[in-house]
Amino acid sequence: MQKPLGHYTEVVAIVLAAKLRLELLPFAQVLDRVARGRRSAGVWNASSPAPEEDRLIRAAAVFRQVRLFVPVGMRCLIDSLALVKFLQKRKLHANIVFGVAIDPFSAHCWVQAGDLVLNDTLGNVASHIPIRVV
Repeated sequence: MQKPLGHYTEVVAIVLAAKLRLELLPFAQVLDRVARGRRSAGVWNASSPAPEEDRLIRAAAVFRQVRLFVPVGMRCLIDSLALVKFLQKRKLHANIVFGVAIDPFSAHCWVQAGDLVLNDTLGNVASHIPIRVV
């Protein structure tokens, strides 16, 4: 795999595209594109063998490292959409999980493959009740 900063242009383009989609399209259409992208890319299914899980972990780590240098504010939804797209381009499958916390109320999303959380901490994820998986 290339060095993380070797992916800079790709990650910038994917993050900017995710931000733009959220600004221009209805939310349901954005989520539909995520699902369609997964089907058309023939991505790996979360029940595949462990070697694919290692690829998933490495690819997500590269994305997270490079994302720190992208000049767009970090937001869970933009970053989750972008990470899923980054993984799809590598034929890897992950879901965006939407959750809520009650007291105080907050909404949040993260990327997860099976039990593996890819762009958040377990503590933060555990404080939210999942309400939708895309």
